[in-house]
Amino acid sequence: MLPGGVMIIDRVASIAKDSTDKWNTIKDPRVGVLYLLPCESLEALEKELAENPKAKFKLSGEVHRYRGGYYMLLDRVLLIPKSTSSAPAATSRPTTEPATTTTASMPVEPTSRPATSRPSGASADDVADELLGKTPSRPIVPDIKPKLPKVEPSVSGAPSGKTLRPGPGKNAVHRLARLLYREKGQKWSRVAFEADNTLREPPMRVLPNIYLEQIEILSRNGTAFGAVFHISGEVYRYRGKDYLLLRAVIRKRNLGQL
Repeated sequence: MLPGGVMIIDRVASIAKDSTDKWNTIKDPRVGVLYLLPCESLEALEKELAENPKAKFKLSGEVHRYRGGYYMLLDRVLLIPKSTSSAPAATSRPTTEPATTTTASMPVEPTSRPATSRPSGASADDVADELLGKTPSRPIVPDIKPKLPKVEPSVSGAPSGKTLRPGPGKNAVHRLARLLYREKGQKWSRVAFEADNTLREPPMRVLPNIYLEQIEILSRNGTAFGAVFHISGEVYRYRGKDYLLLRAVIRKRNLGQL
């Protein structure tokens, strides 16, 4: 089994579609298949794949578990360049060349050569590529570092500032939300934020992981009355839609009510 939360680093993989043709997947030697979760990195990968369907990538990301399946949220995507023509073989010396029999008058070649100088501005990746002798892979999306929002929610759980604007590095922190009922055949679970009478925040799709599985159980798939949760998570965008990856879930208690 592959534990949830583990990071996969630079997995060389080809992208394939699952049997329903709805998920991009990669093979995994331990669990069989990893489903790629919607995010900005996946969208960039798909654009590259549309131009070169046989492209291979180095993928890094976090593994999530949901109802027996395994999912991967991409953090970094590197395109592996096509292999170039092999270098010509080293030419051997002609057999007619006379062999030297005396070595006393010949200078002794040092066993170690002086290290070649590198430019002072060389990065760690450049040094690693030089040492490993590998063809550098081309990143197709920049690394995105999440930033915590500066605006804190009010005590009631209502938004205390502007509407949450999803995108790279955006977070939802300690928001009150309830799970909406998912009809049969509907692919995504959704949450609706509470204390928002202006309807300025539409329901948001939720990416599958262990926390989504928990609130589905506690709310009986969105049918339990009064099942409201304090949630925190990261917001991603994919093809114009917003997706929430839950990182913390606490059920709200109705204190003083029977």
